[in-house]
Amino acid sequence: MTDLTRRRMCAAALALPLAASLRVARAAETAGPPYTFRGRSYAPTGSRVARRMTWTGPLPFDRTYAELTPGEIAYMRDQYDKIDADEEPPFPVDGLRVIFDAFDLAIDPSTPRFDPGPVVLVAKVDDKGAVDSVAVYKSPHAFVTSGLTQALLKTPFKPARKAGTPVAMPFLLKVDLQ
Repeated sequence: MTDLTRRRMCAAALALPLAASLRVARAAETAGPPYTFRGRSYAPTGSRVARRMTWTGPLPFDRTYAELTPGEIAYMRDQYDKIDADEEPPFPVDGLRVIFDAFDLAIDPSTPRFDPGPVVLVAKVDDKGAVDSVAVYKSPHAFVTSGLTQALLKTPFKPARKAGTPVAMPFLLKVDLQ
């Protein structure tokens, strides 16, 4: 192997992660600004500690899949490896807000405020739109993990479609707890 070939191979190996990160950055730019969902206000408990949780994410919380912009749909599709043009990923029937409303109602108001941080979960959605299981990849607290898992398991989804036929496909949920 010549020195020139070795340099080209090294340059190509270094360019792959950069190209992938640029692709994700471009998709995030087209998805729009980070969207925010603020949980319900709790009755005062005698302290001035805020109990309301605020979530931010790259997709709007109050829209269904049909109401997403082309940039937001491109961002969703970019989260999947090798998704074909005739495929459509799963999405909550009534939008992401349903997941966080269910979480907000399930959490005990006396629970202390959670540490902020990213949350990454993957729900396996079957061809009928039901969630079979949830895998948690990142979460700032066990309460967040269990609450969002329970909320996802109860949330009805529009199943993924391939050539118009419902199919099973995972749903990636990436948000930040503020």
